[in-house]
Amino acid sequence: THNNLAAARAAHDAYTGQTGAFELMGPVTQAVQRETMRLIRVFGSDGKA
Repeated sequence: THNNLAAARAAHDAYTGQTGAFELMGPVTQAVQRETMRLIRVFGSDGKA
């Protein structure tokens, strides 16, 4: 899904050899939130909740 791809890309971009799972959570969460908001706007559900 779009959210899975956004999460994977964010994890890939934020990863370094010293990065742990905890350090990846912030960038991954933000990417999923951005993608979710984008899809809400694309499908016309903005402001309906």
